[in-house]
Formats: sequence, C-alpha cells, structure tokens
Amino acid sequence: MAAAAVGIYFGFRSPPIHDELPLGGRNIDVSRSSAAQFEPSIAVDPSNGKVLLASSMDDLADARVYVSRDGGASWTSNPAPPAERGACGLSHPAVAIGPGGLQVYASLASDTCQPPDPLLYVATRRGTTGAWRVRRVGATRRFAYDQRPAVAVDGKGTVYVVWPRLLGEFSSHQVLLLSRSSDGGRTWSPPRRIGKYTGVYGIDLAAGGRGVLHLAVSDGRAQRVDVLRSSDGGTTWSTPRRVGRLAEPYVVGCGAGAAPIPAQPQRCISLTPRIAVSPQRIAVVYGDVGRDGHPAVFLSTADPALRSVRGPQRIGGSPDGKTDQFLPTVAYDRSTGDLWLCYYDTRGDSTRKHAWLTCTLSRDDGRTWLRPVHAASSKSDETVTGADALGYGDVAGLVAGGGVAHPVWTDDRDSLNTAEEIYTAAIRRTRLRRP
Repeated sequence: MAAAAVGIYFGFRSPPIHDELPLGGRNIDVSRSSAAQFEPSIAVDPSNGKVLLASSMDDLADARVYVSRDGGASWTSNPAPPAERGACGLSHPAVAIGPGGLQVYASLASDTCQPPDPLLYVATRRGTTGAWRVRRVGATRRFAYDQRPAVAVDGKGTVYVVWPRLLGEFSSHQVLLLSRSSDGGRTWSPPRRIGKYTGVYGIDLAAGGRGVLHLAVSDGRAQRVDVLRSSDGGTTWSTPRRVGRLAEPYVVGCGAGAAPIPAQPQRCISLTPRIAVSPQRIAVVYGDVGRDGHPAVFLSTADPALRSVRGPQRIGGSPDGKTDQFLPTVAYDRSTGDLWLCYYDTRGDSTRKHAWLTCTLSRDDGRTWLRPVHAASSKSDETVTGADALGYGDVAGLVAGGGVAHPVWTDDRDSLNTAEEIYTAAIRRTRLRRP
C-alpha cells in the first residue's frame, strides 16, 4: 500500500517549475484594481523620460489610463476617457506622447455593447493632469464596427490614428483607415483608406520626422506581415514590403489557423505585430507557430526606406525546444541604439502553462542578443479557476530610453485575490549579460 501511495503521489504530482532566468528589475503593480486588466500599451514623453503614459482594457470600466511622473516608480490609475462607455471588453486602447507634452489616448467605445458599436474615439491633452478633449474620429452614416487602433505623433506634433473598420450590417467587408490631426486633436481629417487590405488581424504605427510614418500590418487573409512607409503624413504609401510569412490563414479568435496554447486555454495567441523605429533601422516583431509546432517570436529588420529586409529570425526558445514564446513587443532606445525585445515565455515549466514576461537586448540591430532576464518576478497562470477569458489579451507594451526599458504586461500571479493586473518594471541595460 505504501508503494502504491508513493506511485500515485509521483504519478499525479505536478512537474516542478523552475524560474531559470535572473530578474531584471523591481516589479510594480500599475493598475491596482479589483477588475481584470489586460492588453496594455505604453508611451514615453520624448522631452522628459520620467513621464510615462500607459493604458489597458478593463472588464469593469472597460478601459483605464495610467500616468507616471517619476520614471515608473509610482503611478496614478483612473478610468479612461471618454468616461461614459459600456464595459464590453472592446476598447483596445493605444497611447502616444508628442512634442510639448501632448498626450494621446485612442480607444474604441461602446454605449450599448451591440453593433454598430464600438466606434473610435481619440482623447488628447497637454501635460499629465489636464482635462481630456475627446473626439469621435471617422464618423460615418454607414453601419460600421471599428477595430483595434494604433496611434502615433510625429516631430511636428501631428497626431495620426490608423484602424481597421468593418462596413456593412449583413455582408460586411473590412477597410484599413487613417485620420490625422494637426491641431492637437481638436479636429480630424476625413478617413483615408490605406491599400486594399481586407483581412487585417493587427497593426502598429510609428512616426519619425515630419510626416514620416511606418506601419506594420498583420494580414491574416494573405498570410503575411507587411511594412509600409509614408513620407507625406499618410496621403500616399509605399508598396507593402513583406517582412514575415504567417504559417496559416488567421482570423481573430480561435478560428481556422489560430494557434491554441496551454498557457492561455480560453483564447488563442495574437498575431498583432509591433514596430520600432531608429534613425538607421526599422524593427518588426510578431508571434506565429514555429516549425516545431510551438508558438514563437519572430523579428525582421529593414532600412528606413524599406529597400532591404533582414529576417524573419526566430528569437528566444529553450535548449530542449519545448517552450512557448508569445505576444512579443519591441522598442529602440535612441540614446544608446539598443534594440529591446520582450515576450511571454514558458521556459522552466514542462507543462507550458506558466509564463513569465521576459526581456532581452541587442546592440547590433538584432543580429545577436544578450541573455534574457525576467521582467516578471512571479509566474502567471491563466489556466486557474477565475482566470479571465481574454487571458493576456493581444498585446504587451514597451518603451526604452536612457539605458532603461519599461515593459508593461498583463500579470496573473494572484488571480484569486486581485484578478489580472498590469505590472511594470524598470530594467537597466547593465542587468543583461552575454550568453
């Protein structure tokens, strides 16, 4: 009987979990709310690296805004503008900061939680404490259903927002649109269509000099990740340059071709690309299934004119090849030239259910990488009872400056008590070492 008991114990005992990487920095709970938060984004003031603006979806108020004035050491947390919105889990917010402390918060808002909602709203303000000016962008009399936006501000202070839109009540079709504001968000241009995309899964937008834009597009229908460039503020765009090939045709959710993972059993992984721009290179990261069948992170880089592309290159993984990496995000530190990359990683758990947000750094535009560190000091587990159905959401956020990276991520280390929270850490480049 004793032998049988021992056999049962070892047969049903969960495999050990090993935290195999060093910690990059002290963890801070940004959201501190009883509701579940997910899908964060973050921006840094280009003239003051101590000022950070972040956002997340919230299953209670639907969206939240976070502000730090001390480089991420402390944060305020408030419901996002517009304040009157339904708690539908449809907001998908994005943030940016431009010259003169212009803060931008773009999100989807619904008051009925029924089609034709949600619709796109953009809120702007000067500084960190003023009132938000909220504008509905891209108003139309047609039946419209807006999808996740991306927002950026160029060196002149022009604000740009790009978003997919479904048109038509019974037989809908998708278009990819851009609108811009040159007066701090008071007025917006009529939407202008970008390309002929009809199967966009996700997008990300970066602004450089005056009117210079780079747009990353994950085209699920065509099974490719593209980068486009505009030098005239989005009036015209270059021919899409493919920087990645998706393994399967993808649709939002867990439809055909989607990739389920043990770490997020209620929802498949996101293929939303993330883009970062330096004066010399453009970097795009995205998640997809690798040749070994595991979700993986891929990086491609290009010159700013998109004449040459290097990649895609698989980043991360473990020596035994039995881990998952997903939801990557990327940022350049213009003060050092470093390229930062963060992603969720199940390394250390043979069941692939527990994940840590993990970060690494390249000093040569992605050719080689330093040994990664954990941004998260504790593992997350979205398989436990009470985990939110949206899991980690579709994106994580990252900015870098002055030799310090600031990732923001969805963290489920204590879901029974606090639900999913938004965490951050300040990771100094000196914390990373060569492999």
